[in-house]
Amino acid sequence: MKKFYLAFMAIAALVLASCTPAGNEPDALTKKVNPETEDFTRVLLIEQFTSQSCGNCPNGTQAIKNTIAGNESRVAWITHHAGYADDDYTMQESKALASFFKINAAPNMMLNRENQKYHDFGMDASGNPIIGQEMSSLVFHPAYSQMGGISTMYEDGLRQEGTASININKEMVDGKLRVGVYGAVKNEQKVCLNVVLIENNLKAKQYGPTGWDDNYIHNNVPRAFASAQLGDPVTLDAATYQKEYEITLNPTWKLENCELVVFVTKSNYKTVLNAAAVPVQ
Repeated sequence: MKKFYLAFMAIAALVLASCTPAGNEPDALTKKVNPETEDFTRVLLIEQFTSQSCGNCPNGTQAIKNTIAGNESRVAWITHHAGYADDDYTMQESKALASFFKINAAPNMMLNRENQKYHDFGMDASGNPIIGQEMSSLVFHPAYSQMGGISTMYEDGLRQEGTASININKEMVDGKLRVGVYGAVKNEQKVCLNVVLIENNLKAKQYGPTGWDDNYIHNNVPRAFASAQLGDPVTLDAATYQKEYEITLNPTWKLENCELVVFVTKSNYKTVLNAAAVPVQ
């Protein structure tokens, strides 16, 4: 009887093992890709710096909305409440970014963490804009992208192909969001991976041109940095990368309003090779 039992257990173990093919674990959220068949369509990254006490910031936000109109699906947008006065939505990671990029005023923004050409502007006696000299910088006022002409900034960026691909898988388990990010990188350059959870449609106070507005809607607000604030260095394997993250979800966040913003930068934390934004749910 004992021999029969041991034989039965050995056969059962063999059958169970065959149900999960090696290298195809059911909980894996990443996989290795073929760089030749990856989609490198470019998505631009906007990093805005703002504050609830910044009276000019609502106009800065509107300028960004006006400029990307029609291309929203090709833009990933994070609004850092840093670089000016701290407020209800300020995160230490955002403050570290503002410090790294030497941002000490608002409204300000970066586009793909690349130097952009634009035109300075002023106002005449009637309040009409006057386009000034051409300038170039990494950090600039959001309205400059309008005055400088969309084609010199956003549309030129969208016409270029990205140099990294981004694939995102996610699942929720016991109050945590598991995120798998994988893709390919052209030229096998050293890169860093960034993963940020943001929340939209947050009603709260905001100072503006007419004073305080208690019902202002804040969007693209960072809630959690899954990666380090400047990104995590990634080791490439034949021009491909894979990395998994876990985010503990706060019950006060409305997940239906949350997104994951993922982007790949060069190893110096500047120049975004590509970006992506997907809903959490």
